[in-house]
Amino acid sequence: MNLKGVLIGLLSLLAAFSCTKAPDDPFCRYEPLPANSGIPSGQGSVQITASADEYFYILDKTGKEITHGRLNMSAAAKPGDYVSKVNDSTHPVQVRENTLTKCSAGTIVLRGSTDEYYYVLDSTGHEMAHNKLGTSLAFFPGKYTLQVNSTPQEFEVKPDAVTEAGNVPTRNWQDR
Repeated sequence: MNLKGVLIGLLSLLAAFSCTKAPDDPFCRYEPLPANSGIPSGQGSVQITASADEYFYILDKTGKEITHGRLNMSAAAKPGDYVSKVNDSTHPVQVRENTLTKCSAGTIVLRGSTDEYYYVLDSTGHEMAHNKLGTSLAFFPGKYTLQVNSTPQEFEVKPDAVTEAGNVPTRNWQDR
């Protein structure tokens, strides 16, 4: 074999490995699927972790739902690039054959002494989700605004963390 043939072979080998390397992502990691995962051959799986009892969704590039699952559980999908969604917060995910794509979301809990609702808004003021005071919501890491009684409060969701906002001023029944 000549030197040119060896170089071409090495470059092909390097290209194959560099094209299959998982993207750098501070919130997702890639693990081999467990042998007993039940995921069909040729597919991968996505798991979004957070301290909340909610669902996540996997969307294709057109926004069509491909699959969904409960937080902390996994959902099978064909290999490809997708967008994961939790309460209108999104994060890109890559599904790889025989691989578990495990992404970390965070949780917010707003404490209060009434049964009122709190709202989570994005940077444009769009409502992303709401829940009763004392009940958690999951989001991908980022900065958001909490609102209860028209009082906004900035907060940051961090991966694998529960952000608790203390007792916020809430109306009592006489103020309604």
